[in-house]
Amino acid sequence: MTDLKKSLPSWNSADQKLGDVVWDTVHKDLEKILLRAYQAADPTLHTMKRDVLAEEEKKFSFISRGNFCNEYFEVQEKIANRLAGEVDYINYLSQVYSAYVSGLVQSLIRKKTLFQGKKDQLVELLIKSVLSDISVVMYHYFIYLNKQADEARAAAQAERELRAREDHDVINVISQALEALAQGDLTYRIESGMPERVDVLKQNFNTMAAQLEQTMAQISTNTKDVMANADGIRQASDDLSRRTEQQAATLEETSAALTVITQRVRQTTEETRKAHHRLRQPRQMLRILRPSCKIRSKPSIRSSNLPMRFRALLELSMTCLSRPIFLH
Repeated sequence: MTDLKKSLPSWNSADQKLGDVVWDTVHKDLEKILLRAYQAADPTLHTMKRDVLAEEEKKFSFISRGNFCNEYFEVQEKIANRLAGEVDYINYLSQVYSAYVSGLVQSLIRKKTLFQGKKDQLVELLIKSVLSDISVVMYHYFIYLNKQADEARAAAQAERELRAREDHDVINVISQALEALAQGDLTYRIESGMPERVDVLKQNFNTMAAQLEQTMAQISTNTKDVMANADGIRQASDDLSRRTEQQAATLEETSAALTVITQRVRQTTEETRKAHHRLRQPRQMLRILRPSCKIRSKPSIRSSNLPMRFRALLELSMTCLSRPIFLH
């Protein structure tokens, strides 16, 4: 501010007297001029606020006379800071201040009777005063903008530092959770609060851990079922093995019994064959004896004159011939 004050000194006494004429000529229209200028920034404005109008009138009283004192700089700084918070400096220059300057010049020119042949000087001093004023306005605007930029940079730096701390905390929390999972603790859940931008990590981890716990529990249940079924299968296999052994022993016994039966059948068959062969001999003998023994009636074998050994054989043959012989 010190440099600005040195570069913008007050006018000399002659110019200040002409400035009094400008003030006397224009200040009566100042409220209307200011309302039109402020409406360029806020079309809904219908009347000037009393405190704002008072500040603007005080400022114009300084610049119209070229009195760039400390009080002027204080008032203009207050006005500039207020306007900087409401409208950017481009719109302020192109709309608000241009309407302000246009209104001041038109108000001065309309009152020709007060010029007394000094129109050009008065207009020149008015333009000089508003250009001096706008330089001060822009100076405060740039200070305001630089302050905003510094605050924005500080806020951005603070945000970066905050995010860095949050990221560090998030990494620690996630690392602890993953370490718990690595050690087999499927019940671990992230309970601590996390920034909203990374809260999805917490939700996803907890969901994953819950699903993993449920899956492992199901696997454990299935494993127990498999083990139980395996025990049942093993017992059944043992039972089947025992039954197979028993059946094998039974088959061996049956085979041995069948062998014995087969042998007995063969033996019986052989004995039957031999008996049949023995029976055929007496028949053949009878065929030999019948032609020589013509029996008209049924003589008694015992009363015949046959030798004793032939009579016994003949009786046996007659008994066999009178019965049917079945060969099995």
